[in-house]
Amino acid sequence: MNDAPRYALLALIMYPAISIAAPPPNAPPAPPENRAPADGAPKAPPAGAATPSASDDALPARLESETAPQKAAASSLIDKLSDADLSQIVSLIRSNYVSGDKLSDTEIKRSTVEGLLQRLKRGVRLLPPSDPASEEPSPFRSEILDGQLGYIRLGAVTGDTPHRLDAALKSFADKRLPAIALDLRATSTAASFDSAAEICRRFAPAGKLLFTVRRSHEKDQIYTSNAATPRATLLVVLTGRETSGDGEIIASVLQSSARAMLIGSATRGETAEFKDLPLASGERLRVAVAEAILPGGAALADEGIKPDLVIEVPEEASKLALRRELEKGAAPLVDETERAKLNEAALVAGTNPELDATIAAQTSHEKPKQPLHDAVLQRALDFVTTIGIYEKNKQRLGE
Repeated sequence: MNDAPRYALLALIMYPAISIAAPPPNAPPAPPENRAPADGAPKAPPAGAATPSASDDALPARLESETAPQKAAASSLIDKLSDADLSQIVSLIRSNYVSGDKLSDTEIKRSTVEGLLQRLKRGVRLLPPSDPASEEPSPFRSEILDGQLGYIRLGAVTGDTPHRLDAALKSFADKRLPAIALDLRATSTAASFDSAAEICRRFAPAGKLLFTVRRSHEKDQIYTSNAATPRATLLVVLTGRETSGDGEIIASVLQSSARAMLIGSATRGETAEFKDLPLASGERLRVAVAEAILPGGAALADEGIKPDLVIEVPEEASKLALRRELEKGAAPLVDETERAKLNEAALVAGTNPELDATIAAQTSHEKPKQPLHDAVLQRALDFVTTIGIYEKNKQRLGE
């Protein structure tokens, strides 16, 4: 069945004066159009015309002003219409709507495209001409935080990334670090399924089904973990609102297959491979040509991943912290500045640094500049520290 009328209708009903209502409960069937109703009976509305109802069960299809449940209900109502209903509704709108003369064939096509974009969400997007500006460079780097957390910023996934990751993991293992933090907030948005699988294999147990790639008109491609050794170290994965593509696939797989603890913001919901198709006008149509499916059967696209521990950070603050981390490392972003405190020298001098600092802050007209801080990484470090304390107490009590 041709879905073009369905999508055209979806967008057309966004006009404030056009809606579709469900029939009232237990409503008697309307008499056929070509047969007059019995004497005294109210005349039935024409087939396809909106049925007025004061009931809360009516399903208005004005998508632009309704809540998410109402939009879903309106879309569900449209899904139940047959091909004949769809064609009839479009025809009735064009012949009866007060501004029907504006609904030209071009306008109907625009409505079809608008409806498709509404329904397919992130799977299809209309973009302006290519922007020559490229993404900021995001190299791989690693370091040790607080003597107990091996921090890895994955960065843009390239052919050399797995080798760099192996070297960092070996270094952490040699130092017997109890935990690893894999930061995916600066990973590029592109989806390279082969590369994502290689990263996952460094953490997931051998024999695990990682994910399946589904393409139109092609056989599904299955990725498994076939060479990895289960790691005893605690694994923490950091995510942000812009985490997508390779980063989002890796986060999803490690959460489900490697028991990783996800900390940060919900991800973007773009784990598909996209293809940009140029239009004659210069714009681009970006279409998802493949998507990753988790072992449970759920597609990763659209919804995104919800972390186990949600930490909401303004996007600009997160980007600034990640830029600073490239310059000076991650340690300064989680180290707390030591505040002024009362000590023996202050007692001898008859001063109180804590009180002096408080008074100075209150009397100053300038707000003290807050040091740059990475709240997501800090929470990961706090989590690892807490688990470490718990394990030590558990061992002590066991003895």
